[in-house]
Amino acid sequence: TVVTDLGGAHPTWFNKGVDKCFVPSDVLYDAALNRGLKPHQLIEHGLPIRSGFWSDSPDGGPSKAPPAQEKSKGWFGFN
Repeated sequence: TVVTDLGGAHPTWFNKGVDKCFVPSDVLYDAALNRGLKPHQLIEHGLPIRSGFWSDSPDGGPSKAPPAQEKSKGWFGFN
């Protein structure tokens, strides 16, 4: 299972029968433990992102808005 929400998740996402459950945050790691998963089943890996959002800029942020989001209200203009 790959959980992609940072702070909350539906309880059914934490199935005790999985081999591995990838979670993006400490909050969801703890939630998975509370739902009965074992530490050996959990991998805290951060939030997966599409390679188009990767950057070589010095501050680690995208150097420019991705084309599809350039004029969208969802783009926050990180430098």
